[in-house]
Amino acid sequence: MKKIDKDISKDTIKEPKKKAGRPSKWKEEYIDLVYKLCLLGLRDSDLAKLFDVSEQTLDTWKKQHPLFFESIKNGRVIADGEVVVSFRQRANGYRWTEQQAIKCRDIEYKDGKRIAERERVEIVDIERFVPPDPTCGIFWLKNRQPKYWRDKVAVENTVPSVDDTLNQIADGLIARDVK
Repeated sequence: MKKIDKDISKDTIKEPKKKAGRPSKWKEEYIDLVYKLCLLGLRDSDLAKLFDVSEQTLDTWKKQHPLFFESIKNGRVIADGEVVVSFRQRANGYRWTEQQAIKCRDIEYKDGKRIAERERVEIVDIERFVPPDPTCGIFWLKNRQPKYWRDKVAVENTVPSVDDTLNQIADGLIARDVK
């Protein structure tokens, strides 16, 4: 049996292809950072500017890095939820109780003369109230129940168009001539 030696040359070994284009600016720490930025209300265009990339690159990162995309979604859901709660409170009005320090004086009198004076601080509960904001209520209802609260009322056009009128006249004349 004859032994076959294969000459392995540089031509027969395939080297891995190099990626075309500029190296990616992607960093793993963007996952946590983007969550915090979305809590602040930043949009995709704002994020792209901060990361010094195009919006298209940001979209590519969302596809290539699922955790990055989840961080964006989670940050926005929480931020939007906080705004909804605040907006709803503002539309309905709300109350809260807060504590406030009040300075009190105790004065002792004897035979009509002041003999002692002491100061003390008491902590008292004070109830605060913000009345409903009609603008917020209207905005909420227009968006949540547009059928009942929109400004523009849909009116059905009952006047026939000129073409419809001419067609009806033509149909009448044809029908008369046929008889």
